[in-house]
Amino acid sequence: MVTILQMSPALSEKTLALQRLQEALGTQERVKGNFIGIGPHTPVQDVLDALHEIRKVGGIDCLVTLGGGSVTDAGKLIRFFLANSASTEDQVDTLWGDKKKSTQEDPKRSLRLLSA
Repeated sequence: MVTILQMSPALSEKTLALQRLQEALGTQERVKGNFIGIGPHTPVQDVLDALHEIRKVGGIDCLVTLGGGSVTDAGKLIRFFLANSASTEDQVDTLWGDKKKSTQEDPKRSLRLLSA
């Protein structure tokens, strides 16, 4: 399993939660990166920034979110954007049902989302 951990800035700065989760997951072969930076109310640009980091790492099959609703919502949106090959704000705008239809990247490949 190749994983990226995602969490809020406040949680990463004020707690040991990230360190504890990394220790629990074990080796660095399992965890290929961290994304810290999802703001309150899940701004689309924050989600796109996280998506860009995931695509840079490549081959991710699991995204672990650690924190509250905004971070968890971002994880769900990342999964939705990946499934629909959306990586820009214009492409994301097509997913809300009122613009041109988007195409799926690979409907057989699924990104697992775990919220801690």
